Amino acid sequence: MPLSKWKEQHSSWMDWSFSKLSKTSEWLFGSSKSEACEKYIHLPTIKIQADLLMNLYSREFQSEVDGTGSIVAYSTFYDSARDIVHTKENFDVVLADLSERGDVIVGQGRNGEQILKFRDTTSAGPVTFTETDASVHDIRRAMSKVEKEISVLEKKIEKLDVDCRASLRSGDKTKAANLLRQKKRAQKDISDKDGQYQRLLTMLQQLGSTKHNKEVLDAYKAGTAAFKATLARHGLTPDKIDETMDEVANSIDDYREIEEAMGIPIVPKSYDEEELEKELDDLISKQQPLPTPAAVSPRKQVVPSLPEVPSNTLGYRELDDDETMNLEKRLQRLRSAM
Repeated sequence: MPLSKWKEQHSSWMDWSFSKLSKTSEWLFGSSKSEACEKYIHLPTIKIQADLLMNLYSREFQSEVDGTGSIVAYSTFYDSARDIVHTKENFDVVLADLSERGDVIVGQGRNGEQILKFRDTTSAGPVTFTETDASVHDIRRAMSKVEKEISVLEKKIEKLDVDCRASLRSGDKTKAANLLRQKKRAQKDISDKDGQYQRLLTMLQQLGSTKHNKEVLDAYKAGTAAFKATLARHGLTPDKIDETMDEVANSIDDYREIEEAMGIPIVPKSYDEEELEKELDDLISKQQPLPTPAAVSPRKQVVPSLPEVPSNTLGYRELDDDETMNLEKRLQRLRSAM
């Protein structure tokens, strides 16, 4: 593909980079003095290099413990990719292809340094560069600077220690004492810078955790919305649930009352024993035999033959005995029922 045509298609992306390139940019776009010599780009090779750069990012930068692996300095990534792209111009062309694919975006730090931000695999939206991303880059630069200073101080301490021992062996105690004082100051500087480094690391981790907290919050919101939609689809509301639970409780109470009622034993009606005895005695006392009439001397009268006089006092005695017997049987049945 002609380089001029490729440049027209990617002019918006190339404004940030190729306008600031050094004289070596003539390799890519050609010199104004040799416009007749057209340059070409082999697009399949560019796409292969783009895939290799993404593999490099996934392997060496993405898995940052602090959660800020998507932010990489332009110079840092270029130094790591020298085995894939051999020139800076080639590197910029491959970055343009990655930007067109939506895998990376190029931003600027507060000092004008170019910063790469790669697409987060957990995010479905486009890549955007924010002030927070610039802050992450600045914190990393400060941490890198502190690390270099600590490394220099450690080497200085090693040299001071060797010189101090040499002075002691030569008998120059004054020089050895001065070297020892310098060593102590260097050790204190290392301790101070280590504290600075730890504070910067804490800030970087907090920025990374903020991103994770937002992702968790978004997941909570999505889950809550889905839960509410499910409840609405099935017609479940707090009022309906409370009403249903009240009905269930009432049904259980009714069932328990029925069980209690059915469990009550059937007991026959009780009678007062003394009252029954008294009533029975009253009935017996009222059934006294009738008096026998006095005998009348027979008179010789001519009368027709009459039937004999019954011996049971006209039948009353037999009735009284039967009634008494019936009362005693009734009393016996009542007692057996109790």
